[in-house]
Amino acid sequence: MSESVKINDVGDILYVRLREGKIAKTKAFEADRLVDFDENHQVLGVEFIGIDDQLDLRGLPDSERLRDVLASMMPSQLADRCELVAD
Repeated sequence: MSESVKINDVGDILYVRLREGKIAKTKAFEADRLVDFDENHQVLGVEFIGIDDQLDLRGLPDSERLRDVLASMMPSQLADRCELVAD
């Protein structure tokens, strides 16, 4: 697995990579959550834009895996101020 969690310098955009691959399509789940898919419709990663006090995983594909990756790899500057919201 090549899971990773990265946050931008400002601290308001987070990218969670679930697996490596070439992005074939990006689908918006509302304006603040973008999901990257490969050609086989597997989730490669999710970008959260405008992070405040919650990361909403509800309705996202692979939300359980996202939750697990974020729980174990979330950057400390975000973990101190942000709650994961899942189904």
